[in-house]
Amino acid sequence: MLNRGSTGARAKRPGASLIQRPLELPTEQDMVTLEDMTEWERMVADYRVLGLSPSAHPIGLLRPEIPPDVLTADQLRKAGDGAYARTAGMVVCRQRPGTAKGIVFLLLEDETGVTNVVVRPELYEAQRSLVRREPYLVVEGEVQIRSGSLNLLAHQVGPLLGKPLPRVTLRHSYPGHPHDVREHPELFTPPSHDFH
Repeated sequence: MLNRGSTGARAKRPGASLIQRPLELPTEQDMVTLEDMTEWERMVADYRVLGLSPSAHPIGLLRPEIPPDVLTADQLRKAGDGAYARTAGMVVCRQRPGTAKGIVFLLLEDETGVTNVVVRPELYEAQRSLVRREPYLVVEGEVQIRSGSLNLLAHQVGPLLGKPLPRVTLRHSYPGHPHDVREHPELFTPPSHDFH
């Protein structure tokens, strides 16, 4: 007959505590020295965990490689309404509403802010592949500031780094991958939001 309250295990005395003793195992062989992460690696890790990076922006890290006549969003705003200028950014949104008569709207983001880009139908047809797929663009055109909103009426569109790039998202950007972001930072691409 079973005694009620007994679980079959040895009863614990009131007030007794369990003490866990460490095992005496050697661990020196498991100690490794890791290299500090680069800015790119920190940024990619931030995007993987948070979906954004509070410490760095891809365009900000590429800025030393971008020609000085390519303005930031902040500099573009200061250039003023009607100025002709070039800017570059990461495409975070593409829209081609059916009511816009073939006009495509892009939202370019850099380390200083965002620029609305208006791409007319004839430019879109001539540069369709770039406009639809390229993650980083250089856009040249006329600055328009309307009701405090910064727009760039595009006259020319090109890839930021000289040639179109394959669309590679975060899941493909890890150390050891053939397209490691440390060797090819241009391949790091948070996905854009596309509406067609």
